[in-house]
Order: sequence, then C-alpha cells, then structure tokens
Amino acid sequence: MQLRSVLVFAFVLLIGYSPAHAKPRSFADLVAIADGPDRKYDGFDKFDALMAIAKFNDLRATQELLSRLGGPQGHAAAIALTDIDSKVAVPALAAALPKVDDWERALLCVSLGNIGGDAAVAALADRIDNDDDKWVRRRAVYALLKDAQQRPAGPAADTLMHSLRYEELEEEIIRVLWRVGDRRAAIYVRKGLESPQAKVRIFACDWLRSRKDTASSEALLRLAKMDKDEK
Repeated sequence: MQLRSVLVFAFVLLIGYSPAHAKPRSFADLVAIADGPDRKYDGFDKFDALMAIAKFNDLRATQELLSRLGGPQGHAAAIALTDIDSKVAVPALAAALPKVDDWERALLCVSLGNIGGDAAVAALADRIDNDDDKWVRRRAVYALLKDAQQRPAGPAADTLMHSLRYEELEEEIIRVLWRVGDRRAAIYVRKGLESPQAKVRIFACDWLRSRKDTASSEALLRLAKMDKDEK
C-alpha cells in the first residue's frame, strides 16, 4: 500500500473528519450529491456527502455506503463507515468484509471495532484467522481493544489470547493487551498461564511479574509448581 494512502488512513483515524461547512441535508439530497458531478454544492462536495450520510448512523446509511465499496468512491465510503457505531450495521459490515480490497477491509475492521459486541468481535476474529493481508489482520487486532476494555473477560479478550499463536501478530496483540488496563487485563492474562504454548505462558509470566500483587504472585507460584517447560 502506498505511503500516501497509509498517511491518509492514519490522519482520518487520529483526528476524525467533520467538515466545518457541513449543512443539514436530507438523505436523498446527500445521495444525489454523492452521485452527481465532481463539483462543490455550496461548499459541500461528494466526500462531505458520504460523511454526512454516515451521520444518520442506521442500516440505510450503512447499506448506501457499502454499495459504493469497490467502486470509484470505495475508499471514501470506507472512511465514512468508520463513523457508523450502530449495532444494526454489524451483519452488513461483516458480510462485506471478504468482498472488498485490503484498504476497505482494514477500515471495515475499524468500524466493527467502534461498534463492538459479540457479532462484531466474531467478524474481527475471522479476519485475524483468515485474511490473507497482514495489515488487515493487524487492524483487526487493534480493533478488538475497545471491546476488550469494556468486557475484560469477554470474547474480544479471549480472541486476543487465542490469537497469540500467530507469531507474526504477537507484537500487536501484546501491545493491545498492555493497553487494556492492569486489573481488567489480569483476568485473562492469567489464562495464558494455562496455555499449551510456551511463548504465551512466558508473556503471561512477564506481565504478571510486573504487577507485584498477591493474586499474580499466587498464579506464578502455581505455574512454577506445574510447568515442565524449561524454556
């Protein structure tokens, strides 16, 4: 992916997009602007129209933006979809994931991460397991952070620990685990002590050793008595 595209992607995720000149318009008007010729409409252009469509934050807006993926407005529509945070959008977003290019898949992962919930987490887990693009898989890992923070013993946290088996994603996953927060992360990092994989147990040990609390010390003591792996 070209450097310019990556920089634009980062810019959008860091500061968001909210056109200062945006004016209220009907859904039909916004679609007409997006479908119209390339020109300004009272300071409002096609990209602004797509972003404004996302503000409706419903299934209709999601389907309208998804219909543009893979076309001339595909990347702009994918950026707009990161503003959608309604759970009614999840099935449509998940269904679109395998059908679009890597840039659009990465942004759909961001959208799913913003929404959260079991269905969104399942779609992200599927990308981690099955996507053929490492960058998309990384975006799926980072997209799990919000849900893992909100539900430290939930499926997002379990997915992160389960995904540590992928060596090429281990660094990203560990970064996400550390950002979840000490008390909440401890709930499932301790699960790593029971992993059949030595590298997962090593990560859990290092993390728990840094905490210096009673529960972590007891977990490490139990592991020391049971673990036979010299590594």
